[in-house]
Amino acid sequence: MKSKKISIDFDWKKNVKLFGILSFYIFISIFSLFFLRKTGYIFRGDDLHFHIDRIENLAHLLKHHSLFSFITTYSYNNVGIAMDQFYPNLFIYPFAVLRLVIKNPVSAIYDGLMILNLMTCLVAHYSYMKFSGSTFKAFIFTNFYFFSTYRFIDMLTRFDLGELLAIAFVPLAFLGFYEVFLQM
Repeated sequence: MKSKKISIDFDWKKNVKLFGILSFYIFISIFSLFFLRKTGYIFRGDDLHFHIDRIENLAHLLKHHSLFSFITTYSYNNVGIAMDQFYPNLFIYPFAVLRLVIKNPVSAIYDGLMILNLMTCLVAHYSYMKFSGSTFKAFIFTNFYFFSTYRFIDMLTRFDLGELLAIAFVPLAFLGFYEVFLQM
């Protein structure tokens, strides 16, 4: 029996362009918070203490080999508040893991925000690319979306991690709406 040769078309130009775009997204994700990270301070945030206590509690749980908890046992004066039942921890796990790996808590928070920034870029680019079919339009949209004032206010002034995560997935939600209801 003859074997068929499998040929894979590797489009260098397209892959170099995608690598350049990904490199740019990584750069802006890091650079947007790099100088704040270097100060060693988290300057303000309306929900700052609340979310940092959640991250610290989850980091302590992971350190003591407990993946899940329905009560907050290591923060809020060790009272045992049932906060984790109402505020899910799924997206706090990356921050807690970074907190265990990086000893400086401020650096861990900023590194988590950098990862969230990169995720926002990737979701926005993918969503608009699927919507428009144009890499250039997706790149422009992603930059406008990434550098939107409200997103940075949400991240730096309010420190609302839940809303910041929701903002990261809004383009994907609109893409889903468009494909389900308008693309018949």
